[in-house]
Amino acid sequence: MKDYLLGRALLTLPLLWVVFTAVFALVNLIPGDPVDFMIGENAALESRSQLRQQLHLDKPILLNLKPWSAQASKAGLTQRLRETLLETRYSYFFKDLARGDLRSLHSREPVFARLQGKFVFTLLLAGSALLVAMLIAIPLGTLAAWRQHSWLDSASMLGALVGISMPNFWLGPLLIMLFSIELGWLPVSGARGPSSLVLPAITLGLGMSAILTRITRASVLDVLGEDYLRTARSKGLSELKVLARHALRCAMIPIITILGLQFGALLAGSIITEEIFAWPGLGRELLQAIRSRDVPILQGCVLLISLSYLLVNTATDLLYTHLNPRLQLK
Repeated sequence: MKDYLLGRALLTLPLLWVVFTAVFALVNLIPGDPVDFMIGENAALESRSQLRQQLHLDKPILLNLKPWSAQASKAGLTQRLRETLLETRYSYFFKDLARGDLRSLHSREPVFARLQGKFVFTLLLAGSALLVAMLIAIPLGTLAAWRQHSWLDSASMLGALVGISMPNFWLGPLLIMLFSIELGWLPVSGARGPSSLVLPAITLGLGMSAILTRITRASVLDVLGEDYLRTARSKGLSELKVLARHALRCAMIPIITILGLQFGALLAGSIITEEIFAWPGLGRELLQAIRSRDVPILQGCVLLISLSYLLVNTATDLLYTHLNPRLQLK
């Protein structure tokens, strides 16, 4: 177990480096100058220049080729290489990240201190949506497999098809109009209490439950004809206990895989839902960072989402061995 976790941790470092490099390059290629968003396009040129120097925005993105120009002073090769590689926005970004001093371009507030509370709200929303999906999909998919080709099977698959076809940006406003505006049961937006979580969690969870229902049905169908289930029935166990204790547990491996992947997708895919319901999570912060070209905030959001993906996938692999002791981690 320790060797496996150590190996996963070592693989995490180069993966995060690739993710950060790709995000850094793409973000810096977005049209628009962050200085224009901070002090306006009509500010004095001297003020704009000072601010760009202070934030290292006057540096090249990846490579500084000035030391090699014809007008450059005759410096040693080591000095030239150092200036070429280290006097760039890319190098300053990783220096700040290594020191834990990554700061917002606008407020100069530490990025991770600012995102800490936002991330908690996103985790709460994703976990609630995952719970909604599991409560709907696992019982429904199991019953659909048990009663294959019945009206229950057909109705559950039709419901899953409808759920997959409903995008969040349509379902969310529909739920708001029905339960908030017409009936007045739930808040329209914000995070003012547990009731504010209901509509965003249902919006995210319904789409995920549609996929999970089909996966659960297919997985349970694969094990219903196994010999150990016939043995369990011959011992006098009821059909409900056979399904819950034996069939469902052995069918959980692909279900857990989808749950792990979907939970990571919920963290990244909750952006639209958070914007619709004004939920103060990481998704809204990410959109605001894109609008204002606040590159450190954007990169901090991507870092937290990437780490969450890796941690969830590792936890999923560990859960495999608990459900099926015959599996070994390598």
